[in-house]
Amino acid sequence: MSSGKIACGYYIKSRKIKNSPVHKMPPHVREIWDYCLREANYCDAKYGPFTVKRGQLFRTYKEIRDDLCWYIGYRKMVYNENQTKHAMKALRDALMITTSKELGGVLITVLNYDFYQDPKNYESTDESTDEDTNESTIKEPSSTANNKKNKKNKNKNTYSNEFESVWKIAPKRNGVKQGKNPASVLFEKLSIEDKRKVYVGLKNYSEFLNLPSTTQSAMDLERFIRNRIFDDYQEKVEPDNSSQSGSDAARERMLKTQKDLYDD
Repeated sequence: MSSGKIACGYYIKSRKIKNSPVHKMPPHVREIWDYCLREANYCDAKYGPFTVKRGQLFRTYKEIRDDLCWYIGYRKMVYNENQTKHAMKALRDALMITTSKELGGVLITVLNYDFYQDPKNYESTDESTDEDTNESTIKEPSSTANNKKNKKNKNKNTYSNEFESVWKIAPKRNGVKQGKNPASVLFEKLSIEDKRKVYVGLKNYSEFLNLPSTTQSAMDLERFIRNRIFDDYQEKVEPDNSSQSGSDAARERMLKTQKDLYDD
């Protein structure tokens, strides 16, 4: 065995994936997810006039299909266009990625990339290697150790990958975020489609709060989900501009929603 370092770097794939919706998705979805994880930039990089950040990759769907080709004899096989589009939509709905169409391709962002690619965020294991026999063994933890670990896990709040993506972009109220636990409980009861709507709604809601004409303060995430405020923010609200047709009605609807909530 070579004692030199392995070229081309590495990426981390958490075993927690088995608890993710993608784990039970069709093979082409799982492979395209692994491709996004593997090909995402580990650091910011310039591509022509724009920057692709850490955790992002820039590809066309054709490039993805070609990169994931396989052969049966001399015949080249690739996923078809519908399979590629279905996989990307499934990953977006599961809050694994976001996509943005750009000139010349699609900018793909792997959500929570920094968290899952940081080795410090993983617990140590009890695995050890017996070099004399070259066989892997697992130490049997004592009952005391198990009891301590179970007690620790009961006291430790764990959140799904999808909820962490939502919590990350939730606006702060009076400079702080509160109610993570109750917000998580409400979020996990939603359908996959509603979870996607929460993510989209939060992004648009945050932009709405930053508009110069917005005077309302942010509401907490629990209330945003419980009252289904995300339904009102599925479209972006444009700044006041008489030349922008169609934005006034959406804006008035959202302002009314804000007023009704804070008048309660």
